[in-house]
Amino acid sequence: MRTGLLCLLLAGPAWAAPNSCRDFRAEGRKLRLGFPSSVRNVINCGPGEYEPSEYILATHPRAPLEMHVVSVREGSFPPGEEHARKAPGMRGVRVVVYKTRLPAIVALSGEKPVLWDVTLTQDARVDRVVLQGSPEHVVRGLPETVPVIRRSREETCGAFAYGWEPRQNIGGGDYRSMIVNLRCATGLRESSFQGCYAGAVFEIPHYKKEPERPKSWEPPCPLPIEPGLVTFTPEEAAEMKVPYKGSPQEVRPVKTPRVFQGEDLPRPEPSPQVEERPAPRTALPEARKPPTGPKEDLGRPSGVPAREGIPTRALAILLEGQAGLATHDAIPDLLLALEKGGTLLRWRAADELGKMGAAADTAVDPLIRALKDPEARVRSSAALALGNIGPAAAKSVKRLKKLLDDDSADVRHSAEVALGRIGTKDALRILERRRRR
Repeated sequence: MRTGLLCLLLAGPAWAAPNSCRDFRAEGRKLRLGFPSSVRNVINCGPGEYEPSEYILATHPRAPLEMHVVSVREGSFPPGEEHARKAPGMRGVRVVVYKTRLPAIVALSGEKPVLWDVTLTQDARVDRVVLQGSPEHVVRGLPETVPVIRRSREETCGAFAYGWEPRQNIGGGDYRSMIVNLRCATGLRESSFQGCYAGAVFEIPHYKKEPERPKSWEPPCPLPIEPGLVTFTPEEAAEMKVPYKGSPQEVRPVKTPRVFQGEDLPRPEPSPQVEERPAPRTALPEARKPPTGPKEDLGRPSGVPAREGIPTRALAILLEGQAGLATHDAIPDLLLALEKGGTLLRWRAADELGKMGAAADTAVDPLIRALKDPEARVRSSAALALGNIGPAAAKSVKRLKKLLDDDSADVRHSAEVALGRIGTKDALRILERRRRR
């Protein structure tokens, strides 16, 4: 009996049985959780006294991808009537992806149904999105070029968590099993983790500087990985010290993301001169740099239907996703769309100005006027845009203070986030008084 068992153990990983939930739990108990204390902020967590949880890890120099994990129990924002009817109790979470060092896998985990509202900035490079937890999760905002993979409760062993700290998981969360399971599914160690009981807004990456690389590297998964979410060659696995089970296999079939299109967000009719699907933003890493030539060289598209008072370039940016035209000198065109456009154009113009950050400081006054817009979606986007502009938008603090009592929960939270990002003494004082109420 013992001889037979020894032969099985020596037969190599190619003959090993599939990893079991018991294996993940056993390996999870070995994890050392020596991360620095999480930093309190007003962005990650929704209303209430919830604590954020986060850490960063250095990425292996041989890794082909980064992995960023966002994990919540539930969302904070109302998802809209359409989703509320289909999944009672669903709430929304916003995830904004910026430029990462390597193409990224974004893993989104939620115990309850979540509307994941994902925004990819034009420098973002997302290889795929992984959904874990509730089977009723919905993704909104991803281009069709980004695949979405759903992992069932059986594949994840039902493990969930919204923080790595033990106190965050008193209610039944199992961070250790969840993270080991995800590492073994991808063959990667996470580059960042962010979580909260009621998640609100998460930014990837959420750090300014990558941590120092360790002198030696341990394998991200102590168990043999089975190619599924990521395919490694045996050579790549050996370089990363990843125990590899069998020969390379094809990546599992992926599903097209369920991109939300509300009744007030009609898809524009494609022109014969314009591609129906906008080019992915990942192909335009230099798009926001000011052009070196004269404006006439930008080549405004002729296939976009004209609208009175709205420049053609603004229509191409906001309706067709032509991010390459959203250079700094497009700000006047976007401001005209913000002031004269319909709900869709005003909302997207505010979002686009917010993506430019401090470079859009000339848009502060129009954005302050947009805080009085009759549409909650426009008010919310204008508030976040002012927050992204930062201290240069200090004159908006008084108006943002009034939005803390707005009828819309989405607007109230966006105003709170904006005040925190502007960060002046007046803004922080308002937030402190708000928390004491």
